[in-house]
Amino acid sequence: MDYLKEYLEENGTTQYKVSKNQKVPFTTLSDASRKPIENWKVKIIIAIANEVNKTAGQVLDELNAMDK
Repeated sequence: MDYLKEYLEENGTTQYKVSKNQKVPFTTLSDASRKPIENWKVKIIIAIANEVNKTAGQVLDELNAMDK
């Protein structure tokens, strides 16, 4: 399941917007979306958090809840 896409949609944004606004390569986000959440790099979590105006901890908790 693509938790990243689902999470971003629920928070009113897209991978493209995260990539553009947070200066993270789109391919990095795409690669992460195919991996288990626990294997994502911290910079990805931080970029998502900055984009959705949440803390990295909140984002990680919410993504982990989706994974259950």
